[in-house]
Amino acid sequence: MAANPLFLLGLGAMRISGSDAEKTIRYAIDQGINFIDTAYIYQNGKNEEMLGRALKDGYREKVFLATKLPLFLIKRSSDFDKYFNISLKRLKTNYIDYYLLHMLGDIKTLKKLFDLGLKDWILAKKESGEIRNIGFSFHGSKNDFIELIDYYHFDFCMVQYNYLDEYNQAGIEGIRYAALKNILVLVMEPLRGGLLVKNLPHKVQEFFRKNFPEESFVSIALRYPLSEPKVSLVLSGMRTIAEIDTNLKITKVAKLLSKEEIAIYSEARKLILENIRVDCTGCGYCLPICPKKVDIVSCFNLYNEYFNVSKRKSKLQYMQVTGLFGTKHSYASLCIHCKKCEPHCPQKIRISEELKLVKRKMEKFTFKAVRFFVKFRLNKKRKEKNDENQN
Repeated sequence: MAANPLFLLGLGAMRISGSDAEKTIRYAIDQGINFIDTAYIYQNGKNEEMLGRALKDGYREKVFLATKLPLFLIKRSSDFDKYFNISLKRLKTNYIDYYLLHMLGDIKTLKKLFDLGLKDWILAKKESGEIRNIGFSFHGSKNDFIELIDYYHFDFCMVQYNYLDEYNQAGIEGIRYAALKNILVLVMEPLRGGLLVKNLPHKVQEFFRKNFPEESFVSIALRYPLSEPKVSLVLSGMRTIAEIDTNLKITKVAKLLSKEEIAIYSEARKLILENIRVDCTGCGYCLPICPKKVDIVSCFNLYNEYFNVSKRKSKLQYMQVTGLFGTKHSYASLCIHCKKCEPHCPQKIRISEELKLVKRKMEKFTFKAVRFFVKFRLNKKRKEKNDENQN
């Protein structure tokens, strides 16, 4: 494998937004982070646009930039150029360092894309220098992963990996097989969408405090994929300068895990898997698809928290986060079970079925009473407004 020019920690820009977004991006680059990841679909294109603004004034030349081709939008061969050029325009650049086939799940999909001319398109883009490296992001099974990298020699791949997913999806076996084939391995979801930091069961928190008394939960989670020698880069969705500083500090002292430490992680994995009800990582790929705008990620996150952290607090937060007190509602019972979101879920979650369970647990008497009161108030305000207009 060629020398790896990437700093071990990369910045996942998907969740970065707000007035400080560009400042945060530039700070990360100034601290030595030289890989930034986004995608055509993130924040409906606003994420790429934000990066385009942040990477002005010479910052583009300081980083390896990654974005992704939205495979589910590809219908014809002309779509390759269509979506690639839109990304270039948003990012204000004329080349992409690491271009990914977004959520490529199996060889059947890849063959269909090749039938549309993708293989020749990739070669032409690499020859022109518009694409420097071609790869794919993956959320399928280990066998599908191995079939993909045996079928076509990608330059790199991006897989989900953390101490909870040691044997899920591509897993450690897939990572090591890819490295054996001289394919650069980039890791996403090292903190499992925050689950391994914010929503650990109490018994797991106590277990880690006993065995790693000097470390934060962020450090415990992050240094697991950082310690794997076949991993070239760990992508972290850092949203603030404080998170960047914390993760850089952890990265700079990362080292191989001892046999004793590996055993501790294995025991923690067993404890966590006792209580997780929905295996959602919070990627949000389902959200733009839902016709009723259900906040699927928050519904699942708080449903898991109900069983792991606090029943009362999770129910209150559920009402707040899903907009029960306001006019824009996004709670589970709005789901019409159309299942349009499910093909877009990397974890293959039966979303509509799981939302039924969320509804049963999180939308009981108090929720229904508040919903009734909110509807009553809204209807009263509408009536008063109509009366005013008529007068």
